[in-house]
Amino acid sequence: MQTKNIYILFPAGYSGTYLSWCLDKSELSTSVNTINDPINKTKSDKYGGTGTCHLYYREPTHAGIDHIMSWLILNQPKDKRIYLVNVWGWFQLTRAINHILSFDRDPIIIHITADDADAEALGNLNAMTKWPLIFDIFEQTDRFGIDFYNIDDSMRTRNILVKNYNHIFTSSKSITFEDKEINKFEYDQPDKAMKMMWSQDYYYFMRHWITKWFTVRNKHTPHEVNEEQFIKPYKLPKNYYSIGLKEIYQSDFPNKLEMIVSDKDIGNYNFDYVKSFHQTYIDNQSNIQYLSEIKMFRETGVLTEYLNSHPLLRALVIKNMLLKLPNDYDWETKELNEIVGYYNTIDK
Repeated sequence: MQTKNIYILFPAGYSGTYLSWCLDKSELSTSVNTINDPINKTKSDKYGGTGTCHLYYREPTHAGIDHIMSWLILNQPKDKRIYLVNVWGWFQLTRAINHILSFDRDPIIIHITADDADAEALGNLNAMTKWPLIFDIFEQTDRFGIDFYNIDDSMRTRNILVKNYNHIFTSSKSITFEDKEINKFEYDQPDKAMKMMWSQDYYYFMRHWITKWFTVRNKHTPHEVNEEQFIKPYKLPKNYYSIGLKEIYQSDFPNKLEMIVSDKDIGNYNFDYVKSFHQTYIDNQSNIQYLSEIKMFRETGVLTEYLNSHPLLRALVIKNMLLKLPNDYDWETKELNEIVGYYNTIDK
């Protein structure tokens, strides 16, 4: 039986549901009630695009930390389980970690990350093609005029994706925890405070106030604020693991996941089935092709049929060329083949 809660932190498109399925399928007490093949093979409003693992039932579903906490208060589960926490950017990530450390005495936190541009692009491709409703939730359709459920294969859509890429899509960078304090007076101006909220330092800022509250209240009112009633704050997570998105698509990924749970006595696990199934999951992830093809494009300048097959793929190719294209080059009015042709004439 699972003995600790596991929190998987990731944005849409980062294969977190598959990771959760791997754990549930491998733990003795949950394996028997976990579907053998979680992969959705056809586009569906209910289960997302092809390649998702949403045939696997998640309770609670993938949601932000506030929704997860609401679910916990409302349902008050007694068993230990897996929680899929939606995070994007430093503010949501650091806030989620701080909340988890404040309401769970012994959490296991697994954070799925994309630390380079290609890994991030892969996650964004997954989100756009496999789970477009996330853009509906964030009201991106109204903001940018794109129907993410039915992508318009046009130059207009491509250009919007190029120019607004960092506003439309999310990110999930690795966090490096340090044993440090944040002086609140460093952020006594609104502009400084806002900048800090979107950096790793927001974790330490929240820790400062959580610790300050507990310490002062415990000193003066120990009958009300103590370690029986609350979790005594600690600076660094005790069990935090970072997994790169591209690692999940490697053949040895189940071994890495097995090492995490076997090291912490979380439950009774056997990963044999997941190890035998993992290649099937990889084979159903069509967007993995992007990693090799964009690498080849940088090396050869050859535009493949795949890279020219979707507005976001075209946008990503253009983004790869922008550093070399002259500032006055009017790429917005040209088809991708023409832009690439000109790009290949530039002295690199």
